Amino acid sequence: MPILKTLRMAIGAQQAQVLGQVLREGLVLVAGGVSLGLVAAAFATKLVAGFLFEVSARDLTTFAGIPLLLVLIALPACLLPARRATKVNPMTALRQ
Repeated sequence: MPILKTLRMAIGAQQAQVLGQVLREGLVLVAGGVSLGLVAAAFATKLVAGFLFEVSARDLTTFAGIPLLLVLIALPACLLPARRATKVNPMTALRQ
């Protein structure tokens, strides 16, 4: 757990605040990655259009479904470390 979260808990931050902060930091990274991926995919459609058969290069289901799937996978990946961060005893973490 990063030292700043430990310090926040040691000086009185609530577990919900620390959980929210860790989740927010992780999901901001996910949102940035998904946004960059969508932009890159939009530019790559011209390159892959010749390889696709009976499917549009800008298929709405794919452009909406894959980012949604990635966010749904990233949510528990961010939630587990965030919950673990709230379970640490701040004094024990500061001693180490």
